[in-house]
Amino acid sequence: MTADEPPSFLPLRELTGVAGDRSGAEIERLSVEDLDSSYEWLSSLAASTTLGIFLHDFSHILWANRAIERLTGYGRDELAAFSPLDLVDPAARALLAERGRDRQQRGDTTPRRYEVRLVRKDGRQRWAEISLTSILYRGRLAGLGTVFDIDERKQTEQALRATEERLTLAQQAGDIAVWEWDIAEDRLVFSPHARDMLPLGPGDSASGRDFFALVHPQDLPRVQAALALTVDEDRDFFVEHRVVLPSGQTRWLTERGRLVRGEGRANRLIGVAIDITHRKLAEEALFQEKERAQVTLASIGDGVIRTDARGMVDFMNPAAERLTGWSIHEAYGRHLRDVFQVVDPEAHMALLDPVTRCLAEGRYVEFPGERLLMPRASHPVAVRDSASPIVNRQGRTVGAVLAFKDVTELREMEHEHSFLTTHDPLTGLLNRRSLERQVEVAAVEARAGRDKSALLLLDVDQFHLVNDTCGHFAGDQVLKAVAGAIAARSPAAATAGRLGADEFAVILPATRPEAALEVAHGIREAIESAPLVFEGRPTSITVSIGMFTLGETTLDGPSALAAADAARFAAHQRGGNRVHEYRPGDDAIARRVGELQWIQEIQRAFEDERFRIYGQRIVPLHAGVAIEPMVELFLRMLNERGEPVPTAAFIAAAERYRTIASIDRWVVRESLARLAASPGPTPVFSVNLSGHSLGDEAFLEHVLAGIEGAGIDPHRLCFEITETAAIANLSAALRFMSALRGLGCRFVLDDFGTGFSSFAYLKNLPVDFLKIDASFTHQLAADPIQRALVESIQQIGSVLGMRTIAEGIEDEETLAVVRELGVDYGQGFALHRPAPISEVL
Repeated sequence: MTADEPPSFLPLRELTGVAGDRSGAEIERLSVEDLDSSYEWLSSLAASTTLGIFLHDFSHILWANRAIERLTGYGRDELAAFSPLDLVDPAARALLAERGRDRQQRGDTTPRRYEVRLVRKDGRQRWAEISLTSILYRGRLAGLGTVFDIDERKQTEQALRATEERLTLAQQAGDIAVWEWDIAEDRLVFSPHARDMLPLGPGDSASGRDFFALVHPQDLPRVQAALALTVDEDRDFFVEHRVVLPSGQTRWLTERGRLVRGEGRANRLIGVAIDITHRKLAEEALFQEKERAQVTLASIGDGVIRTDARGMVDFMNPAAERLTGWSIHEAYGRHLRDVFQVVDPEAHMALLDPVTRCLAEGRYVEFPGERLLMPRASHPVAVRDSASPIVNRQGRTVGAVLAFKDVTELREMEHEHSFLTTHDPLTGLLNRRSLERQVEVAAVEARAGRDKSALLLLDVDQFHLVNDTCGHFAGDQVLKAVAGAIAARSPAAATAGRLGADEFAVILPATRPEAALEVAHGIREAIESAPLVFEGRPTSITVSIGMFTLGETTLDGPSALAAADAARFAAHQRGGNRVHEYRPGDDAIARRVGELQWIQEIQRAFEDERFRIYGQRIVPLHAGVAIEPMVELFLRMLNERGEPVPTAAFIAAAERYRTIASIDRWVVRESLARLAASPGPTPVFSVNLSGHSLGDEAFLEHVLAGIEGAGIDPHRLCFEITETAAIANLSAALRFMSALRGLGCRFVLDDFGTGFSSFAYLKNLPVDFLKIDASFTHQLAADPIQRALVESIQQIGSVLGMRTIAEGIEDEETLAVVRELGVDYGQGFALHRPAPISEVL
């Protein structure tokens, strides 16, 4: 810029090209009158101003200055073809036209201003401020308008509004309020979003006291101290505090601000308040979770050690401190291998800890089996250990957690459990399963001709008397004494085991019968002479021993056990306290073998599901008497060809070998299932029970649970017991019957009258039905004594309020007599033959 050129920032700068160049000419000074009488100056003004000016007759533009041409892009001649409304945004034309007509009709000449978009010749639009008024031009009404270009201002306003909107949205999204505190006036001005965060009242300002009233009382001193430091020491303001809303809700704010000074003193404090409630709640939840984790880790018995990515220890729980002998203060910052040293249990060679591999491979690591942890100053500890990596959000391993468990007790328990899976816990001898495996091995060897072993089976004579008179503790002492005698008198190569309650077995490998008998007699004598004292009195016990020599004809282990058991049974039958050797053809042994075969057949029938429920109707004998029909349920076992087996053939063996309980349980379970599944009204089910089950508390619980689980009406269920079983164990029978009658079940006393001692007990038995034994109904029509017996039983039942059932009715003559005698029910082939229960219902 030269000296002749005025700088652009001067207060006034002459713009060239507006009027003709008059330099060097003398300018004549004008007067006000000259200006009033001449329009030349006005014309020059209209031509030189940036303000658009135009005249119109409401339908066409009559005149426009150059500013209008620049604003619209049209020449003056082109503009003459338009009305003023043609130049504005089409969306505003109708409104402007309506207002113009209204003003024209009213003769209103008051100027009106509008902000509207002009449509240029090139199609672009620009914002303009238009002023419209009406004038008289040459005696006619005309319109005068001015146009001022405000497009840049409008764009600036729109940009400012967009910026403010973005700022408001950002504040709302971030729960941020902007505030300014006038310290001298104690006036707090805040952004609109602050009212959404805090109840500061109407308007955009409040006093400082209003804000301080919201601060939590416990945090107010800290807020005031931070303000004092900011004002007195010109520090940046920063504090986190709580506010209490009128609803009682507490929210957390973090406040940041900066002091503004003027004239040497603090005038204003400008800052932001950010709602950090969610963060504080998350921090509190994290703290609580960490606290719970710390308490959990402190209370568990497993050791836990945490390391960084280099394997340096930075945390140990109390269990880890106890197991390793290192405290966290001593171990912190040390490498894990210094603290956690493990060796092989057998070779005692140092082993790799799982953390080292975990950090190297970035995965969970667990070594199989047990390892020995070498504590700092105590005995080695058997442990099982594993390590898991700690991974950050980027997936990078930043540490590891080692967990290890003291398995010393567990190992001892496993050893004990392993022992108990093969041995009897009371005597220490092999248990039944293990011994049966050994017998099977001996049978295979004998059948192959390699080794003929002898098998001894023995049980304690009258063992139940010991339990009943002296108690189970004394019984256990007897069993231990028997086991001790067996161990003392058996050769070293022998294998001994306990088969059941008081049953023992001894396998004598490669032993001739004569030598085996000698061992058996030695065991018997040792047991007989064992010094036992119960309740201060010396007691002796004896055993019955059966011996069987395995040979090439021995089929398998079970058959060898059956033969030895048959020989043992023969020893019992001959008075006990003796040894009996198995010899084929012995009658007692033959019966025993036959029973044992039935026991095996019963087990196979259970496995093959060859048991069936049959039913026989018990028919009311008197029409018009409201008594319920009944069905007696029978058990049938099918052979492998599907043919029914006579019940008496296997029930006796089942009762002798105590498998009758399993049969009774199956019958009750199936009967309840049938009763529950039977649609519509069903007859009363009468289920037979054995005498053994009457005294079995576990069987009673089984029945009670089954009735509850089936959801049946107990009144539809009867249990049939024999008078022999009831009288033989009267107290147990009474307990059993009372428990089930309490539910609504009823009882039938079967085979009544066969002993006649039962008349003395009958009034004490809570039975509902008396079943007259078939031996009394046989030839009833021809034998007057039989008739008298049946009549007396019927009368006794009537007096005691019991219904009577006559069984064994095989012909019409017998049926007629029992009906004549007043018997309530009849049962027999003349009325209904037993059939599968599905056919009876």
